[in-house]
Amino acid sequence: MIEIGLARSQSQTARADAAIAQAKSRIAEAESVATEAQSALARTRPLAEKGIVGQDVLDQRVSAAASADAALASARQGVAVAEADRALTLAERRELELRKAKAEIKAPTDGLILSRAARLGSVVSGASGSLFEIARDGQIELDAEVGETVLRRLAEGQAVTVTLAGGGEPVTGKIRLVSPMVDATTRLGRIRVALPASSELRTGSFARGVVETDRSTGVVVPRTAIIADADTAVVQVVRDGTIETREVTLGITTGSDAEILEGLEAGDQVVALAGTFVRDGDAVTAVALKSAEGEG
Repeated sequence: MIEIGLARSQSQTARADAAIAQAKSRIAEAESVATEAQSALARTRPLAEKGIVGQDVLDQRVSAAASADAALASARQGVAVAEADRALTLAERRELELRKAKAEIKAPTDGLILSRAARLGSVVSGASGSLFEIARDGQIELDAEVGETVLRRLAEGQAVTVTLAGGGEPVTGKIRLVSPMVDATTRLGRIRVALPASSELRTGSFARGVVETDRSTGVVVPRTAIIADADTAVVQVVRDGTIETREVTLGITTGSDAEILEGLEAGDQVVALAGTFVRDGDAVTAVALKSAEGEG
């Protein structure tokens, strides 16, 4: 309806412009007639005073001059009316353009539309909430939970390798935000990882990220090989076919492995499931642990 009103307003403005031009042409014509009538009256007055022309002729000249002046005034009034009509039309047009501007919804940035609450023809207000949810420039973030012991080793800008649910090629993002809070119940903190634009990403889907917080070269054993309490950590070593318990010093740990700083040497044979089946001094025959893929 606004577009129709604007088109009608443009047509009315054009007609008003034409009316103004026509009224101005009438002024020029009326001014010419009035000038001629005044000149004729000025020539007739001396002749009437000398009796060369009669009073009736003078009266005609006076009447003609008065009529010409009235026609000129009317023409000028016509211009004023036409200009007032044009001003009114322009005011109506500005109002329509303002309504149109308010009716147009413009996104503050380019991006990918994630959700749409707006419906064509619906009435919205400030209390209607967001009409669209947009990912700026198509960027999507990973909202991840991290254990409190790891959270303190994370910082903005660190690279994160993200694996999407269902497989596919991992994507590399960067930590954008590390939350200063830890949930009192779960003991988990949160981080936000900015991910590059990709057609593989879907909002709401599950993903897992890996961050390299430390790097070290040394002896590594499965965490299941370690028996630890608040003060010490020990492993069970097979030496000359006999179980021997050794106290060790731990370094970097992950969810599945732990670095041994002291207490083990490269090549030592370690019981993979410590404390489960054997005790210190038991005689055993060592068998290499096979990986999930069947490799030794």
